Amino acid sequence: MTLDLTSLTQSILATVFNLGGDVVKDVIYVRPVSLTKETGESATNEISVATQAVIGSSQGSPTSRNDRERLLIRATDINTIIKPASGDYIVQNANGLRRDVISASLDPTGQVWSFRTVHSLHQDFGDLNAHGTSDDWSNLTAATEAEDRGALYE
Repeated sequence: MTLDLTSLTQSILATVFNLGGDVVKDVIYVRPVSLTKETGESATNEISVATQAVIGSSQGSPTSRNDRERLLIRATDINTIIKPASGDYIVQNANGLRRDVISASLDPTGQVWSFRTVHSLHQDFGDLNAHGTSDDWSNLTAATEAEDRGALYE
């Protein structure tokens, strides 16, 4: 008697992803513009895919870091991402939490990706314009002096 691992894996995935609630979360998988050293591939455009993930804490010693998590994502959900790898990231829709991908592996049946991730503090604080030499504390017009405090402080 032989086991059909592909069918068995599909059945288990369908059951797990139908649980919803606390187990399955809506996420966005992002491959930023980059050159991935692990795969040698370059992404000239950012690719993002809305999907669902099963999120679980990594097992470890009681003193291990609790910001590391394992995520499971169905391979068919992210088939536009070729070889997910370190450098990609996953954003949880409900709370905006970003997880950087440390490593990714596809199960032997090709049905599900397993990701090791770490919480990230990357935030977007603005644009890439050069910093000016003065601060403007009032309206959005150009600064006229070293500190342009406007009418509120006169």
